Amino acid sequence: MTGDTQDILFVFLVNNLTAIARNQPVILPSGLADFIRAEVIESNGDLPFPSDLSDLLFVYEISGQNRF
Repeated sequence: MTGDTQDILFVFLVNNLTAIARNQPVILPSGLADFIRAEVIESNGDLPFPSDLSDLLFVYEISGQNRF
């Protein structure tokens, strides 16, 4: 995963952590949502964050494919 991809995922996670933790929808532009979804799924949970945050983001994405 490139540094730019890590930065995008980090900004997404920080900006939306409350909604993600509450399992609520996150509103994003379609292209960004598709990009984040692809990165999270392709990583198989191996994201460049502490394990609790990686697990939270991975489970959020897998459990709600249409929430973005």
